[in-house]
Amino acid sequence: MLPRSLRARLLAAFLLVAAAAVVAVGVAVLLIGPRYFADAMGHLPGDPMGDAMAQATETAFDEAMRGALGIAALVAVLTAGFAGLAVAARIARPVSRLVRAADLVAHG
Repeated sequence: MLPRSLRARLLAAFLLVAAAAVVAVGVAVLLIGPRYFADAMGHLPGDPMGDAMAQATETAFDEAMRGALGIAALVAVLTAGFAGLAVAARIARPVSRLVRAADLVAHG
């Protein structure tokens, strides 16, 4: 069920954009990050030490990134929620006044 008020719709739109951004960043980091991390750690393909350490460092990287992304997602959604409430209220207030004025005019 969609929210009816303009303020609620604007807030939902802000939260949807924040969620899409968090998902995009999360997918990018979790898909691309391990390769860059392995390169930075010097674990190149065919290197015996690299092969031995690759699994352990990849697991540690994945756990660290998932934790960091979880916290970042929470902060992003909370920030978007507070900012969205402020912006939605500021945008919706004049529109609500116009609606009330139009109702008063319509009812004499």
